[in-house]
Amino acid sequence: LKLPFTAWFGYFTVAFLIGAYYEKIIAFLKTYKWIPTIALGYVILLILIGFEGGYNQVDSRRLDIFPLSIAISLTILAWGQLLPNLNIVNKISNYSLGIYLVHWQVQRIFTPYLIESIPNISPYILVGILFLFSIAFSMVFIKLVSFIPFGKYIIGNTKRKFDKSKTTPQLN
Repeated sequence: LKLPFTAWFGYFTVAFLIGAYYEKIIAFLKTYKWIPTIALGYVILLILIGFEGGYNQVDSRRLDIFPLSIAISLTILAWGQLLPNLNIVNKISNYSLGIYLVHWQVQRIFTPYLIESIPNISPYILVGILFLFSIAFSMVFIKLVSFIPFGKYIIGNTKRKFDKSKTTPQLN
């Protein structure tokens, strides 16, 4: 059972609206940081209640993931303004499309090998290792693909420069 592309329309609509009204949303979130934080807590509580009730399906077809992703995004926008502009965040941002496209295959291929090479480890630590490994390996793979002349059309533009005085990335 695959999800038709039209099912993603809600995510794209919300992303478009946040982008179109970014300055107004940021101004609102600077004043009312607690609203997305409470919304995030509420959505997480609903997901936990559903999980305890047996709704533990792991895929993108879950209806509770949509409000969770919106609440996480708004919470990051609200509280992320307090963090300094870090180069690693900008680097990951440049590679984000490629990471999204590649990470699942990286995890599918390398997870069995990592589990075998690190026996008797806590599942929580293993998830952290897999997370960091999949991001790092995906970024290396994306960097290699970016050397191909048409690579940016496959994995996105990885050569954006960020001006620390502005909030939006500047293209080369």
